[in-house]
Amino acid sequence: MSRQLWFSTFGIEAFSAALVLALLASANVQAQTTVAANNGDWSDPLNWSAGVPAAGTHAAINGGFTHDVTPGAVVGLLDIGAGGQTGNLTIGAGADLTAGPNAGFRLGVGVGSAGHVTMTGGSVTANGALGSGLVNGDILIGDNGVGTWTMSDGTLTVADEIL
Repeated sequence: MSRQLWFSTFGIEAFSAALVLALLASANVQAQTTVAANNGDWSDPLNWSAGVPAAGTHAAINGGFTHDVTPGAVVGLLDIGAGGQTGNLTIGAGADLTAGPNAGFRLGVGVGSAGHVTMTGGSVTANGALGSGLVNGDILIGDNGVGTWTMSDGTLTVADEIL
């Protein structure tokens, strides 16, 4: 009887370990992280710590840096102002920024952080499924920090929610 119990317990432990590994792997859906390294154009690889963001990239604009969106810009998850820092993003005429299907935009992520977007034209799209959970197709403005989205022109498309 105790031997049978030992195998049952082992099975539960193995299942629990596999479940934890699966959850950890799925929690980080972004393939790469890149952080603003300079002010300037989104499409300049020198302005990012690990190159220009792609559709599966988690990107962050911090350190008081300002990035200007260029045509065809894509990202997985974009944090603007995180970890107690400030970040700025500008979107003008002819520029477009699209977040991949499993991500979105967060401004002011964490206490003491400030994220600012100034949109005077162009387009921004946050793709994702309705009711899919936070940040999947969402824009979070002031995620425990301060966030501002100032828009005087352009097109903003949000698949799920603006919070």
